[in-house]
Amino acid sequence: MLKLYEFVLQIDRALRNIRTTEAEDDEVSNVDRFSALSTATNKMCFYAAKKKNHSYKEALAAINQLTSKFQELFGRQRTNPRSPAYGSQRNSRVLDPVVVRTKGTTTRLKKSPRNNRKCNICRELGHTARCYPTASNGAR
Repeated sequence: MLKLYEFVLQIDRALRNIRTTEAEDDEVSNVDRFSALSTATNKMCFYAAKKKNHSYKEALAAINQLTSKFQELFGRQRTNPRSPAYGSQRNSRVLDPVVVRTKGTTTRLKKSPRNNRKCNICRELGHTARCYPTASNGAR
């Protein structure tokens, strides 16, 4: 089992590898960039929250400033129809899942006639032997 210190070292090593390699413009590198930014900001938030002085307010102000800056850049990018973010949003669709038929009895069609119960005595529809119309008190 990895100790916390070794785990943090492995994350730092992975982040260095991500920073040094050339990032491509596909979904995998997008996830890698997101995880690298998330890890870096988590570390910053950890240390900023520990101090009771102005570091918390300073970190919060910096995060809000950077967020508004990148939202503005992303808004400009979405208005450009040739940008990859604009096209990927338009082409990605979420569909309903395919229903798989299970084992067991087959389903009946709605239009097919239903097999109604027949009387065991006269073989007619509409009643059963328990409630035979001519017999009284269930006697046959």
